[in-house]
Amino acid sequence: MTVLAACATSTQDEILVYSEGSYVEASRFQEYRTLAELAADSEAVVEVTYREGEIVHDEWGFAHVEVDVLASHRGDVEAGDTIIVRTDLLQPGEAYESRPDLTPAIATGRDFLLFLSPLTFGDAELDARWPDEWVVQGYLAGYYEIGPDDVIHRLDPESPDIPATFDRSVLLASIEKADGVSD
Repeated sequence: MTVLAACATSTQDEILVYSEGSYVEASRFQEYRTLAELAADSEAVVEVTYREGEIVHDEWGFAHVEVDVLASHRGDVEAGDTIIVRTDLLQPGEAYESRPDLTPAIATGRDFLLFLSPLTFGDAELDARWPDEWVVQGYLAGYYEIGPDDVIHRLDPESPDIPATFDRSVLLASIEKADGVSD
């Protein structure tokens, strides 16, 4: 399965909507049908906001993006922490030469819900090079935008079984189900 991401948004109050037609492509190892499945595979579930500053890219083109944690729903990350997320999606201040109209995956002034796992390569030298970094679980399946009304919006068009919008009570129930707390 291939993720194709493009955004259609023009104002701060609109939600980033991804659909076919972009130049961002990646393969997925697993398709998620529920938030509980996604939470079960994630070590942290956090609400974040983009931390303005320089975005560092590695030699493979991945961005290492600093975000401030607003709330933590699962894992050892806490509200008030600053973490680094490694991603190959478009970031603030970046544009594709062929599509300068695309909106970044993590945009300034917007809050996001991310399902995260630690960045590991299985190689001691590479793991030591980027300690304490995170990757978004399930590629685009792990990115959600929190709207101005506190409604959480699914950005991924390839996970149609996950609700397009939901609130924190649905999120928390899904995390409890992933942890085996409820049915």
